[in-house]
Amino acid sequence: MSFSGNACGGSARGGDADGGGATGGNATGGNATGGGAFGGNAFGGSATGGNATGGNATGGNATGGSAYSPSTPSGGSLSPLPPVRYLRLWGNLNLETELTSGGAIKIYSSSINLSRPREFDSTDVRFMSDSDMLFRVGIRIWDNKLAFNTKLGGDWGKRIELPLANWFRKSNATLVVHDHGNVFELTIDGKYVYAFPKRSKKNVKSIRYETWESSHNPCLERTLEVSYYTNTSLWAEI
Repeated sequence: MSFSGNACGGSARGGDADGGGATGGNATGGNATGGGAFGGNAFGGSATGGNATGGNATGGNATGGSAYSPSTPSGGSLSPLPPVRYLRLWGNLNLETELTSGGAIKIYSSSINLSRPREFDSTDVRFMSDSDMLFRVGIRIWDNKLAFNTKLGGDWGKRIELPLANWFRKSNATLVVHDHGNVFELTIDGKYVYAFPKRSKKNVKSIRYETWESSHNPCLERTLEVSYYTNTSLWAEI
């Protein structure tokens, strides 16, 4: 599986504003990622315990009444790992095929800077379908938040926020977004964070990397390593 790396130079943050925020009531308590170790982009066979995030509202849309339980990858036979591609700040990475149910995107940053900036910031990884943002992961150091949202047809959705304090306890960071059909599941360093109910039937076609801090200093590395897993059951490491 390969990416075509289209770089976008010098974009400005002007004018982007999130829709009205709501603090998500998700707790990560009790989730264990047994044996999950990262080093050189490898995960040890993690198993997520049966915590449910049922009834997570995203601007009035819930997950349809049934509780969502993080899945445990089957870890089948080890296949050759997908190639690592590079996503630079203000750049786009196009997927060769759309992300569909059962697939995952792994994003690795070799360092993370948690120093509080002088003003509001947001380091954004955006999962796109053409101009529609299907899922945005925003890391906000200034006000200590993780923020999730969409921007569909030019309109921001209802923002979901979680405290940042529970995450990024290492000198590097690995984020994985699993497509589970009706939700995007986020893990950070092998630990379950949130299941974001989808707000569009479109599939992710590309990934964009941005920051909203005026000096353009992201909290992650300026170049991220990205691996695209079309079927997570084929790779035990994801």
